Amino acid sequence: MLGLTFIVGWEIYRSTRHKQDKLDLSWQHYSERSKRLNLTPEEDELFRAIISAGEETEAAIHFDSANLYEKSLNAFLISQEKNKGSTQIPWVLLHGLRKKLGFHQLPMETKITSTRQLSGGIKPFIAPKGSDLRVPVKIVEVSEENWTVQCSDESPAWLNQANELRLCFVRASDAEYELTAKIVSYHTGIIILQHTLQLTRKQLRNWVRVDVNLPCKVQVEKLPQPLPEGAPLKGSTQSGKITDISGGGVCLRCPEPLPQGTLVLLNFDLPSTPIRQIKAEILFQGVYENAGKQHYIHRTKFFNLDTNLQERIVRFIFEKNRNENQLR
Repeated sequence: MLGLTFIVGWEIYRSTRHKQDKLDLSWQHYSERSKRLNLTPEEDELFRAIISAGEETEAAIHFDSANLYEKSLNAFLISQEKNKGSTQIPWVLLHGLRKKLGFHQLPMETKITSTRQLSGGIKPFIAPKGSDLRVPVKIVEVSEENWTVQCSDESPAWLNQANELRLCFVRASDAEYELTAKIVSYHTGIIILQHTLQLTRKQLRNWVRVDVNLPCKVQVEKLPQPLPEGAPLKGSTQSGKITDISGGGVCLRCPEPLPQGTLVLLNFDLPSTPIRQIKAEILFQGVYENAGKQHYIHRTKFFNLDTNLQERIVRFIFEKNRNENQLR
């Protein structure tokens, strides 16, 4: 009996120690990223508090996921309002931190999950809750504390009695969004609204692709049935090139053909981001010749890709697009 108790106690200790080591390593990576972004001591302290308020224990991943940041920020603000009141929240410092993290204006490839990610100029329609009325408005300001819309035409009479609004808008090249927001104040066509994370989204577009030339290791995980003639062996690998990439998949150039329907594991590197063992499905296979040699082109679709990893890929695409446009 004593031996069993010791074994159980040892396993609990080892599991706890492993979790703590993993947590310590994550905060070490966080410190390195914080220094590279030149966060001030005040910004660093605030960011650490935001991360600690959230549910995700991997601290460093907050640098790469705008939507994870919003969840942790929301938890932080709720705790601050309960403990100190909203007057103690450092709104200006929060805005500066958002800009340094690159979450001030998200690329269109990244879906928004908080009204804090909106920007001025978007033109939603508003309606009282439970009504089909639609009134055009324009977003004129988005701060960390709240956001403001202005009625485009004469203000409807029902706004004087409304406590909350339904809003819908289309984010160019992204999706249609709907949400309900509480009214903070209303005066002469200007409506100040509370922020919310409760947005519903209906996607409108396919992924934007950018041209790249990235070495990639391709491993066959699963083959279609029945097996086509000349199909590779399960588990076999080959070295290829990614010729374009999007948030939804890649175009692969390989020395050997991969049949349509094959599931593969991809390993490649983006700047400062190693991508390992992500699953993709072969959608199309084509052949072309270059310098007397045959190459095989494969269109792929990512399969069950982790949201945070997809965000990193999308941010790479956004930065590459922006840099290329600046050079034109």
